[in-house]
Amino acid sequence: MKSKRYSLDWEMLEEQKKTMEDLVAEIINDPELTELEELVIGQFTVGYDDEENMDTIIKGLVDNKEKLQHIKSFYFGDMDSEECEVSWITQGNYTPIWGAFPNMEELTIKGANALTLGKISHSRLKSLMLINGGLEKAVLAEIRDADLPALETLVIFLGDDNYGANINKEEIEDFGNNAKLPALQGLGLVNSYIQDEIVEAILKTSIAKRCEELNFSYGALTDKGAQVIIEAMAGLSELMQIDIEHHYVSRVMQKKVIAAGNQHGINVVFDDQQEAEVYSGETYYSILLSE
Repeated sequence: MKSKRYSLDWEMLEEQKKTMEDLVAEIINDPELTELEELVIGQFTVGYDDEENMDTIIKGLVDNKEKLQHIKSFYFGDMDSEECEVSWITQGNYTPIWGAFPNMEELTIKGANALTLGKISHSRLKSLMLINGGLEKAVLAEIRDADLPALETLVIFLGDDNYGANINKEEIEDFGNNAKLPALQGLGLVNSYIQDEIVEAILKTSIAKRCEELNFSYGALTDKGAQVIIEAMAGLSELMQIDIEHHYVSRVMQKKVIAAGNQHGINVVFDDQQEAEVYSGETYYSILLSE
C-alpha cells in the first residue's frame, strides 16, 4: 500500500504561518495523489491551542472527496511526543467521513480530545484503531451502536482517568454484549489503567466468545487479570490468540496462563514485562500511553 504523510512542522506553523487549509491544499494538489492508497495526517497545529482541531482537515478532505475515492486507509493525528503529546491532540467530528469515503478500509485516529465519531455506518471498513491516553465512554457507545458489517479488527486504547478516561466495567460489558460487528475477528481493549477490570468485563460478553484474537496489551494487567483469563478460557471456543505486551504479570503466572492456553488451543504471547513502582507504601502501575 503506497502511503504518504502530510504535516506542518513547527517552522511551517510559526515562521511560515501555514494553516490547515494549506495542508489540505497540499494533499489535494499533490501530483502523487492518484498513486496513493493511504493518507497519513501528521502534525497540523502547535498542539496546545484547543481552538485548532481536526475539523478543518476533515472538512477539507470531505469537500474534495471526488479526488480521494481511491484512498483505502486514513490515519489522522500521526504525531510523536516531540511534535505533540497525545493528551494535547485535539481531534474533531468524524461524522462526515462515513458517507464521503465508501472505499475506505482502514481508519486510525490518534488523540481523543473533542473526539466524536458520530453515527457510524460503513459497508467496507475492515480495521478501526483509536490511539489515545484517555477515552470517553461516549465514543465507546458510538462504536457499540455502529453499523460496520465488514469490520474485522478493532483496537481501542482506553487510557488513564487523569487524561480523560471514564470507561468502567459496566460500559465494557454493555459494549461487549450489544455491539453487532458480525465480521469481527480481532478485538483489542488496551492501554487501560484498570486493565484487570477491563479483562474481567469483556471476557463475560458475547463479542469475546466469537473472536479469534484478543489483545490486552499496554495497560496495568496484573496476576489478578491473568487469573481471570485462565478461568475464562474454557468458554472461548473460537479464540486462537491472546496478546499481552507491556504488563505486570509475574513470570510464574505467565507460565500458568500459557499452559492453560495450550490446553485449550490458545496461543498466549507475553512481552515487555514491567515492574511496578512503590512510593510511600503505595504501588503504582503505568500504562504505555497516557500523557
